[in-house]
Amino acid sequence: MPSLWVWVRLASHRRSVAFNRICWLCWETVSRCTLQALAALPFKIPVAHIHGGEITQGAIDDALRHSITKLSHIHFVSTKEYASRVIQLGEDSSRVVVSGALSLDNISTMSLLTLEEIQAHHNIRLKKPLLLVTYHPVTLEYEQIEWQIGELLASLDECGLPILFTMPNADTSGRIIIQMIEQFVAEHPSAQMVDNLGSQSYISTMALANRKNFRTKEFG
Repeated sequence: MPSLWVWVRLASHRRSVAFNRICWLCWETVSRCTLQALAALPFKIPVAHIHGGEITQGAIDDALRHSITKLSHIHFVSTKEYASRVIQLGEDSSRVVVSGALSLDNISTMSLLTLEEIQAHHNIRLKKPLLLVTYHPVTLEYEQIEWQIGELLASLDECGLPILFTMPNADTSGRIIIQMIEQFVAEHPSAQMVDNLGSQSYISTMALANRKNFRTKEFG
């Protein structure tokens, strides 16, 4: 992404950080970024980390995210609170930039899809009112996942509304969630599931679900 690379270079220059080699930008899933940062370490490749200092309650992400912070050389954080946490972890304050959340910029400029485009692209039929449901594993409570998703599905069963499920992250016990959703969909004609809507379709479906007679729910 040239624009992001240019942005990182400019920010680095302003902070008087001399990057003599390629700068690796870590902003994907925390597990994948941990591997990237570790691969860069023995070769002294500078790492720029996005969204450091954040807290995800109930998830193992925090341990991995803070590890990436310690392996990184410049930090682009979304809020002042997270900047303070990165500095508390021992990072040089001159290398911490409060840049905001890049995804919000992406969403604000995103062209949303119409109802017809979403349905055609994913071979689904969306009915009003709609519940858009995504449940990700609580990774620090993976032993309870069957009970947790069972409670959610029982509540959805009682509401009786049309439901569109999207599948969870590839986290601990995620397969249990998938299996239980598949069984629920098989037993409820008004429920549908897709593996992954993708960013544009997901945000577009959320926008539709938030309109009158639509609903959206995200759990986990």
